[in-house]
Amino acid sequence: MNNLDTTQLGRMPIVLDDLRFINDSIKEALNGIVAHDDTTVVVLSGCIVDYTALASGTLNMTSGSIFWNGEIFKVAAVSGITYDLTVRWEMFESNDPAGQKTFANASVHQTYKVRTAVIKFGGTPPSGSVLFALTKNIFQLYKKGMADDTLVNKVTPFSSLNSPSFDQTTDSPLRAWINVDGSVSFKGELKSTLGGFGVGTVGQLEPAFIPAQSRRIAYDLYNSSSDPLAKGYMTISSTGAVTSVNTIPSVAPPAGAILRFNEEYTL
Repeated sequence: MNNLDTTQLGRMPIVLDDLRFINDSIKEALNGIVAHDDTTVVVLSGCIVDYTALASGTLNMTSGSIFWNGEIFKVAAVSGITYDLTVRWEMFESNDPAGQKTFANASVHQTYKVRTAVIKFGGTPPSGSVLFALTKNIFQLYKKGMADDTLVNKVTPFSSLNSPSFDQTTDSPLRAWINVDGSVSFKGELKSTLGGFGVGTVGQLEPAFIPAQSRRIAYDLYNSSSDPLAKGYMTISSTGAVTSVNTIPSVAPPAGAILRFNEEYTL
């Protein structure tokens, strides 16, 4: 990472640009570690969601830490939030009174900026907010990166799809592979040609990807214009049958909706 050289003698002058250089260097280092775009909220620790409550439309989440827009934030626990498409991450900035400084030109400025990330709901989401449903986990991102750099047998996971309700996309078709630890990775997209699929059969898995016990995988639901709509789930039975369940929040997927996967499960 970039560093401010403090080894030189002769009473180096310190100006605000020097402090900005240090701040920018830290942000660059953090971006390199997380290795993701600035608009995605990435959970680093904690922030465990109660999915049983979420399925009933209520968001309960433990405290934790997230990475967002080049910064790390502590996040307070939340409970009892009605979960719908307005639930989002927002960033707030306030001043620490200890940072009030009188400058050499006699002007007074607040220099200690306290920035927090909170979960909000209701009303119109402000510019810069991020839909909660699109939150990622740091371990998911690392796993994805490892898979992208590994020579693995990436194949179509379904022996049959419930067409025309579901189909592969052209740009990013759904692929699956078995990792070195024996887990199965799902990555890519399915398209809901007709929309409105709700609860029903998606398809049948190839034998190599059928788990010994029932598993659940998640996907992000988008409309045909790539606008986020909701988080969805599918159940994989021990026979290989894949069934969709209702999305959270519950929405009727429009025709041409895209189901985007980046999941893994154990066999």
